Amino acid sequence: QDLELVVVDDASTDATADILASVDDPRLVVLRNEEGQGLARSLNLALDHAQGDWVARLDADDVALPLRLERQLEKARAEGLGIVGSAILELDAVGSPGRFHPMPRTPHEVRWHGLFSSPFFHPTVLVDRRLLEQHGLRYDVEYVESEDYDLWLRLLRHAEGANIAEPLVLYRVHERQATKRRRNLQRD
Repeated sequence: QDLELVVVDDASTDATADILASVDDPRLVVLRNEEGQGLARSLNLALDHAQGDWVARLDADDVALPLRLERQLEKARAEGLGIVGSAILELDAVGSPGRFHPMPRTPHEVRWHGLFSSPFFHPTVLVDRRLLEQHGLRYDVEYVESEDYDLWLRLLRHAEGANIAEPLVLYRVHERQATKRRRNLQRD
């Protein structure tokens, strides 16, 4: 009962709005952009409306495993972390499991990894929203494909982060995803 699900519909043209309207649950908050705003602006909109102490990210095509939030909250609270991610297991376009992706586990490993690439898979993070508010942190819309990496590095100035070794998110891999379509821009 203490869960809030904030969904941002970024001007979809499919049946998303109808599907969301059919959900009768007061915990669901639907925000709709009349014109496409892109990922960073949509994520900032969600953060501006979120009421909980913690914010977990998940993309529409990924799957959170049943104990994801429980495991991440437990670790964050026990270790005083401001951000907790996890490893992922890929799913292909038809839902078959694929490659396992481990991530740096300890705060020390996260900081070292962050020197070279993102220390968290974006759809796996659980973030202490109070830290974001306290330090005025939001996604920077200028980082078109690396808005998450930028935010994590700025957040790690104020808090520690770690990853859970087991995959808590099934990450769908397909040719239409932004990571595949704009890989060169992301690397730049």
